Amino acid sequence: GHVGGLLCRYWMEKGHSLALLTRQKDLAVGDASVYHWAPSKGLLDDSALKNATAVVHLCGSPVAARRWTRTQRQLLWRSRVDTTRWLVARLLALPKPPRIMIAASAIGYYGLSGEAVDEATSAVGEDFLAQLTARWEEEARPLTDAGVRVVHMRLGVVIGKEKGLFPKIYQPLRWGLGAVLGSGRQWISWIHEKDVVAAFDTALQSKTWTGAYNLVAPEAVTYHTFLHTIAAVSGHRIRLPSVPAWVLRTALGARSALALKGKKVRPTRTLKTGFSFKYPTWEAACKQVIQAH
Repeated sequence: GHVGGLLCRYWMEKGHSLALLTRQKDLAVGDASVYHWAPSKGLLDDSALKNATAVVHLCGSPVAARRWTRTQRQLLWRSRVDTTRWLVARLLALPKPPRIMIAASAIGYYGLSGEAVDEATSAVGEDFLAQLTARWEEEARPLTDAGVRVVHMRLGVVIGKEKGLFPKIYQPLRWGLGAVLGSGRQWISWIHEKDVVAAFDTALQSKTWTGAYNLVAPEAVTYHTFLHTIAAVSGHRIRLPSVPAWVLRTALGARSALALKGKKVRPTRTLKTGFSFKYPTWEAACKQVIQAH
């Protein structure tokens, strides 16, 4: 995936020894040892986890990939909750469990009601994604109880040149097809991919990181600002009118909530650790990504 690929490249450059668990067969990633696994079938070569000092858990079927049918919701649940439960059990069965597990999570934990939240004071939301994310995190609790340091990275929208939301918006804009979705007032809590990598690496190295952290930049922006900043920095015009909310609801069903609702998320605990964002503002991040194209 997007984050996994970034982390693999970074840590291999730093000289770490990596063992990759993947559902893809015949995958080659530098000098990393690659192991095929199938959590739904209980298949995993035990040597993959042998002597591991840290585990980075990034499993989860893409939330925005397709309509949220009953089958898709079950897939989203199994790929996060069931896989985490199974992996945790395998780790606890090792003669020497890893010292730390860094687990991907999401700001979807707080729901999509729009108000400002932070990880220090805000409760879990009530919608499907919130309940899914909360259960996803909860499945790692047995590791915490066993003395393993567990860090939950509640990711916002990861911004980068090649994958994620940015190219999906930037390419149509270059062709004159960019448009504001719905009212444009919905919040986007985003983070530059380089800050994601830096935060994961900091959590790996620092023993003080434990529990949940919001991986979002200090400056959330509305969708209107998000799109218009891309246009201004790139020199492209927004030629189309906004896409009405009802069109998105008709086309995407329940998944339209991802586009029409948002959350202004604050990285309170992340900042309190002393972590410094390389790209704290949307304009700075936008300029870097566009210059990389």
